[in-house]
Amino acid sequence: MSNLDIQRVKIYKKMAVSFVILTLFLLFIIIFFSLGKVKIIIQPEKQTILQKFIVTINPNIFETNYNDYDIPGKIIRVKKTLTKRFKATGFKTTNQKVEAQVDFYNNYSRSQPLVKTTRLLDSKGELFCLEKTVRIPAGGKLEGVSACKGELRNGVCSCLENVKNFKNNYTKDVKFTIPGLWKGLQNDIYAKLSKIDITGNKISIITEKDINQAKQELKKEVLSNTKQELEKEINFPIKMYFIDRYEQGKDSVKFDTQVKPGEQKENFDIGITANIIGVGFNENNLLELAKDYLSSNLENGEELTDFSSKGVRFEFNKYNQSEKTVNLKVTAQANILINKINKKIIDKDKILGKKIKETKEFLNSLPQIKTVEIKQWPSWLDRIPSVKDRVEIEIKQ
Repeated sequence: MSNLDIQRVKIYKKMAVSFVILTLFLLFIIIFFSLGKVKIIIQPEKQTILQKFIVTINPNIFETNYNDYDIPGKIIRVKKTLTKRFKATGFKTTNQKVEAQVDFYNNYSRSQPLVKTTRLLDSKGELFCLEKTVRIPAGGKLEGVSACKGELRNGVCSCLENVKNFKNNYTKDVKFTIPGLWKGLQNDIYAKLSKIDITGNKISIITEKDINQAKQELKKEVLSNTKQELEKEINFPIKMYFIDRYEQGKDSVKFDTQVKPGEQKENFDIGITANIIGVGFNENNLLELAKDYLSSNLENGEELTDFSSKGVRFEFNKYNQSEKTVNLKVTAQANILINKINKKIIDKDKILGKKIKETKEFLNSLPQIKTVEIKQWPSWLDRIPSVKDRVEIEIKQ
């Protein structure tokens, strides 16, 4: 055999070996993806579902209507009036006078007489007048001397009998100078505030707050009184009482208010006319509707858990005059769990062929899932098979 033939045989051998290796590799890949299998075990996380909807109390039916969300009940509507007297809490002061008590200080070597009407000035230029003649002893102090808020009339400091817009922001020891003294003495002879009072006649006035509070109190009282009247007539387990806010699109609550804020009165009267609605129904009917409504809003693969009356709240919405029915605004809440897997919850297409670690992180990020366990065969398998049938998902309750 020539050298050329020998070389050709070697080349053919290498090609044959490479082909065999490649074939075995492809066979391994086929077996890997066809025989490899994973089981994903999921423990679902509880989630909260909250829905709001309208339920109609209908006295003309005898059983729950699940299509229209109507439940049977009783409705009584009555018009009530009530008038009551209230006390005004506001006041204003007339003939207001500002009286002060001051202490005089004399650091000079001689006593200093001060006549009645002597002017006293604070740092802001507010004028006070001395109300009696005094003498301040040399090097001494004179306490508790009366002074009043005043003004100059024909050059004389006179007390004001009706001080307006006075802001009592004075603190003890506010200093007063005596402008009538020679300037050289004003630093040695001066006064300090000891006490200040505002006197005058207090007159009661009606405030806007008084009127608003009176209206609220009237509404509560007329509702409470009507409730006691209708209690025996509404023979249902659940009884509710409301003031009908609207009548043909207009405010149905009328107040008879003959007074205005600022009027000078100690007492005032306010009347109310209101339509009161008494409603009775069976709570179980409402709970059944709430559960039905929540269930109808679940995704495929979700189930309702922990549903109870504690998760259902309701309040008056409106009274329908033409149909003589009452609408309640209902808020229902419960927990949900996934009980089977669907494409909306876990889409297998999104995890096929991905690494097991990456898949676990992805599934743990879903709000419906609490824990994830992935079992693979063979044990060294590190990817999810690319064939859906080789991926099993189990819900662990």
